[in-house]
Order: sequence, then C-alpha cells, then structure tokens
Amino acid sequence: MIRALGLLAALAVGFLPIDLWPGRWLGCAALLATLVSAGGVLLPSPGVATAGGVLGMLAFAVALIFVPPGGALLPSLIMGTALLILLDMTALGARSARGGLGAGVLAAHLARLGLAIVLAAALLPVLAAPAGYLPTAWSGVFRPLFAVAGGLIAFAGVAKPFLGSYTTSSIRNGPRRESD
Repeated sequence: MIRALGLLAALAVGFLPIDLWPGRWLGCAALLATLVSAGGVLLPSPGVATAGGVLGMLAFAVALIFVPPGGALLPSLIMGTALLILLDMTALGARSARGGLGAGVLAAHLARLGLAIVLAAALLPVLAAPAGYLPTAWSGVFRPLFAVAGGLIAFAGVAKPFLGSYTTSSIRNGPRRESD
C-alpha cells in the first residue's frame, strides 16, 4: 500500500508538468523526475525521492510560466498533493524498512496525511487569490513563486509530525524507544 501510493504520486509529479505544457525538453525533465521519484519510493530513500520531487517541482514551475493565468489552480492542487504523498510515503517506507510499523500506525498515518491534504486544499485558494490581482505581464513571473509557497506549506504539513517529536533532551539523550 505504501509503495503503491508512492508510485502513484511519483507518476503525478512527473506527468503534471507535461499536462500543463507538453514541450519536448520539459517532457524529458518530467520523465527524469518520475524515474528518480519512483526510484526513491522503491529503494526506499527519502533523499532520492526528494531529489525527484524537486526536479518535478522545477519542471512544474517552468510549465506554469507558459500556461494561461487561470488554468493552473487544479493542477497546482494535484501537484502539491502528489509531492506531499510522495515524500510522506517514502519516509514511511524507510521507517517501516528500518524497524517495522506497529498495529494501527499505517491507518493513523494515512488519516494525518488526509488531514494535511484537506488543509492544503483549503489553503490553495488563499495562496491563489494574490496571483489573480497581479497584472498579466507579471503573473508569469510570480506564479512559480506562489507554487513554491504552496509546496512549502504542503511540506510543512508533512514534516510537522516528524519534527514535532524531537525535543532538546531527546537530541541530547537519544530518541525514546517504545520499551522506555
């Protein structure tokens, strides 16, 4: 289940830029992003998946420059969701490969992921509203910035559960084990 969701997200990360603007070089970059992201899911290596996600986001930002101003809201939402799922499922796969997952951990994790996706979908119109007020000549320059801001918000939603579990004492004394 973890790998299937991760591979589906890797396909979305790679093929959404091609859907926006089917250029030859952009297609090559998107295909490379798909292969790198899928490799990160299959290994499982969060670093490789992050590299593929960054490449996919760069290809998506280039595609955003060439599309008309109004047609990118839904693909942006799907791209942010795909990046969120890709990075999250890769990190979860790496965690399960190291020590296994306890009963109910996958269900709880998927519920948190669903909540983060709903919050990202609710925040997308808030991020897209300033882009609608930009003059048409400027919108091609600033739309990738808004897309990156949406990606950062989505990444913060994924990283929060992992970053919130560390405290100064756990860094100094090592992480707690379930037996402690």
